[in-house]
Amino acid sequence: MEYYILYLIGNSPFGYAEYATLEDFCLITSIDISKAKKKLKQKGIKVASTKDTLKSISSQNDISPKDIFSIIKDDTTKISLPTDIPIGIAQKPLKTLAKEYKIDLDNFLQHLKYYGINATPNMNFKKLAMKNNLHPAELYNLLLASQKKIKKEKR
Repeated sequence: MEYYILYLIGNSPFGYAEYATLEDFCLITSIDISKAKKKLKQKGIKVASTKDTLKSISSQNDISPKDIFSIIKDDTTKISLPTDIPIGIAQKPLKTLAKEYKIDLDNFLQHLKYYGINATPNMNFKKLAMKNNLHPAELYNLLLASQKKIKKEKR
């Protein structure tokens, strides 16, 4: 079991993704299930059922759940921003996070500016937090708030 968890660190699109069925995983990440199955088949990955978890599929095919995600994702794959800080975002630039998650980067930067924090799209998440004497969770909460603010304003 440790093998699978270790391989997800840094690239898991959401907590405990390895326990999601392929069907649910694709739903959560907005990946077309038929395209995912086709890509897996092309790579020789056998999937008995889309109701199997990534963990069981990876175990049956001797690969990691992270590898499954790498195979089925594409440039349009976006993951909704989770309420808990995702593993692996610390070293990523803000523009990368915006691309991977459904983040309005301009709104986030404006929200930070409101709190006296100057940031650029190329800034690394962890370094930005450290530079501003913030715990990464505080910065993440600012990110979450900035995205909720967008939804509230659109009503």
